Amino acid sequence: MQFLADNKFLYDSSMPTQSNSKPWPIFPYTLDNGFRQDCVIEPCPKDTDKHPGFWEVPIVDYWRKRVVIEGNA
Repeated sequence: MQFLADNKFLYDSSMPTQSNSKPWPIFPYTLDNGFRQDCVIEPCPKDTDKHPGFWEVPIVDYWRKRVVIEGNA
């Protein structure tokens, strides 16, 4: 994150999350107060890594369970 902020990037969208409904979906947020989503892939940013004005646009993993009814595949 520090590299992106230092090089005038406005946002990052490379961090996946599985928090899509607990208690509501996670939306884009600034890193004014640090990283605030679950970490799926290491290395993870620390909660203390603050970058005012830098946006995180999480990649939300949505899972759909497919139910196949015989004859209606």
